[in-house]
Amino acid sequence: MPRNRAFSEPEYSAEYSADCSVTLPSDPGHAVGRSHEVTVRSQGCCLCLPRFMRLTFAPESLENLYQTYFRRQRHETLLVLVVFAALFDSYIIVMCAVVYTGEKLASVVVASLGLASDILLYVLCRYGLLPDRISRRVVPYALWVLIAAQIFCYLGLNYARFHQASDTVGWQAFFSFSFFLTLPLRLTPIVLITSVSCGVHTLVLGVTIAQQQQEDIQGAALGRQLLANIVIYVCAITVGVMSYYMADRKHRKAFLEARQSLEVKLNLEEQSQQQERLLLSILPKHIADEMLQDMKKKEASQTGQKEMQQFNTMYMYRHENVSILFADIVGFTQLSSSCSAHELVKLLNELFARFDKLAAKYHQLRIKILGDCYYCICGLPDYREDHAACSIMMGLAMVEAIS
Repeated sequence: MPRNRAFSEPEYSAEYSADCSVTLPSDPGHAVGRSHEVTVRSQGCCLCLPRFMRLTFAPESLENLYQTYFRRQRHETLLVLVVFAALFDSYIIVMCAVVYTGEKLASVVVASLGLASDILLYVLCRYGLLPDRISRRVVPYALWVLIAAQIFCYLGLNYARFHQASDTVGWQAFFSFSFFLTLPLRLTPIVLITSVSCGVHTLVLGVTIAQQQQEDIQGAALGRQLLANIVIYVCAITVGVMSYYMADRKHRKAFLEARQSLEVKLNLEEQSQQQERLLLSILPKHIADEMLQDMKKKEASQTGQKEMQQFNTMYMYRHENVSILFADIVGFTQLSSSCSAHELVKLLNELFARFDKLAAKYHQLRIKILGDCYYCICGLPDYREDHAACSIMMGLAMVEAIS
């Protein structure tokens, strides 16, 4: 059988194939335009399942991130399981209250305690009153123990009554299936705890019936009934595993789409920041900010029709009492002919970086860089009375920096 299988939906084939990869945008913080591959492998820790059902992401860090996402998505479904447990306790209380006898008092008390525990657990989980570590690692198993204890207590407290080999089998099968839909755990622990619950339930029920029918035990009928119970449990677990697999595949698809959308958004923001930094390196900050605001306003006001403008917006203002410094490197033409383009660009970059530091020191605002020319102004955007003196000091410092 080939490792990669064809599907009718090519855009999602990566998630259903046995071993394939999906190209996604770069991680946040990486250079824009770079990409990496996310591999969806059909392997996992639950070796009892077919290979195509054991999906996991590669690298491992992505799988861990998905498991965190998966647990958060199933937080609400865990509350549904708590509600199911509360309904089971309510069912016991109502059934005992309909035909009440003194022998049913213990069952009512235990069911009431279980109902109170379910309500308390629901409140703690619903409003996030438990630490994240306990909520993630302890609560699912504690809820499983609580449900199993309620079922076995119901069996034990009704020991004096004549039992049938099908008692509470429906509830046990129902909760076994519900575990796969609601518990925020991986498939392996869910299969294990469900198998343990069903196995212990079958054993306890068989021993109880056998002890009650010591004198007139019908071994063949009891065996057939217990075998039927096991078949019901196996069917419930099988359907639960398939439901878990379908939900897991759906969650992985949603996770990839959400992750890809988030990365595209981050890349767009990074590109926008790069454009803003490029604009700030060319124009003064207050002019660049005004241009960016006007551009955003135009984008927001567009209604699908192109606006007709005779001229572009001109950002020109009159300023009084300022000093402008114009610096040109003497002998730049001869210098440019004696070195390579790479060396020339590197030299100008280092030189203009020094000029920018001096401009900040002497309160200058760089206006423009053109070739080897450096324009700056003093007195903008904040007025200074000593703008002329600052410009002179700036010029002397530039001469010293060049030398």
